Amino acid sequence: MVILRFTLNCWDGKWLMSSREVNVMQSSQGIGIMNKPIKADMWVYALSFLTVFLDLSSVIPIYTYVHYLMLLIVGVFIYLKLPIIISGKNWMSFAPWMVFVIGIVVSSFLSKDIYTSRNPLLAAIVALGGLLEFIAVINYAFKKNRIPTALNVFCITALIILLCTDIAVYLTDVYLIGNKFRIAYFHMLFIVLFVIRKTFFDSKKNIIDQILFAGLIVLTIAVCVRVDCATGINAMILMIGWFFLGRALPSFVYSPITVCVAAVFSYVFMYIATSLSHISFVTDYIVNTLHRDATLTGRLPIFEVVPRALSQKPILGYGYGISYEVLDYFLKGAPDTQNALAEWILYGGYVAAIMIILILALNFKVVSSHTLTNGDAVLICVAFIYAFICIGTIEISYGIDFFAVLALLRVLSISSSQREGAMR
Repeated sequence: MVILRFTLNCWDGKWLMSSREVNVMQSSQGIGIMNKPIKADMWVYALSFLTVFLDLSSVIPIYTYVHYLMLLIVGVFIYLKLPIIISGKNWMSFAPWMVFVIGIVVSSFLSKDIYTSRNPLLAAIVALGGLLEFIAVINYAFKKNRIPTALNVFCITALIILLCTDIAVYLTDVYLIGNKFRIAYFHMLFIVLFVIRKTFFDSKKNIIDQILFAGLIVLTIAVCVRVDCATGINAMILMIGWFFLGRALPSFVYSPITVCVAAVFSYVFMYIATSLSHISFVTDYIVNTLHRDATLTGRLPIFEVVPRALSQKPILGYGYGISYEVLDYFLKGAPDTQNALAEWILYGGYVAAIMIILILALNFKVVSSHTLTNGDAVLICVAFIYAFICIGTIEISYGIDFFAVLALLRVLSISSSQREGAMR
């Protein structure tokens, strides 16, 4: 317990910088050199965002190599700024992420010569490397008091992607950034960034912002209908529901216990889904309300074989991104685990699952410590995370973008608290 409390305190914003550093930052608001980001910084923010949230390889094969180049550029920047990024006790915030990533990479290395569909080691390095770079970049922006600039760059970049994606969907039926799930989730991400930026730069609520917020929700649902993504519609509804629940019961929604229980239950659901499906009113709801077959569109047979697959390699799993090839051995035609946490257990064993739960707990520990000051900017991130946990019971919703928002949540919560403290 002592070690856990020590870890939680280290993860909190208390040790990110000394009180003297905070005072210097606060006194330099608007005039100090720390608030004047160079253009290189802004380009790095954009590139880091793109490496995590954008994938054009399905329509532009050469984009894979562009992705590698962006990773390299951001990596060089991080190497040059590493003393700033890990200064003080800030390096401790990276420890759980590093353990998580190293576990997946080790598993992928051990399995790199087994599969024919892809190289899990290369896939892990590219995907998780991009995640670590994003975490490092937002921590750099935080240390340099440039979170507002980073948020501006994220919003502008996301808006450009959103417009291009929607034009492609409606005019050409091309899914520019991947499959229907990616399109739906990116629209939700843009709503998150919109609320963050509006709250961060202007805490005053006005009718125009509310109309824009409602319009983005309608647009997201319309796009989900267009690409036939019912999961996206449900996720959107869940995010809005958790958002308003957080306003009513912040101590419950921001609690590390609540989010960890939700994540664990979303995984346990896989084990009890078959039993639940035999209950008459549950079957009636699935068939007559959701208009799905009683097997949850073929998920129940998958849920029955996934535990067997996980039991074969419970510690480190099978390697990153190879669920189809693994599950096809246990159940012909199974695409993946159809469960978010189970998918990562398949990749990196129960070590990965433990680290995901720990990261959720640590980040929400920071949020709960700043409950009175974080406002809607943090709440919308929290709602986004809960929505993805909920749909994670029957979908693969813990993508790299999910973890990126989780990492942003921590930095945003601390930064918002410091800004509001300085204003008071």
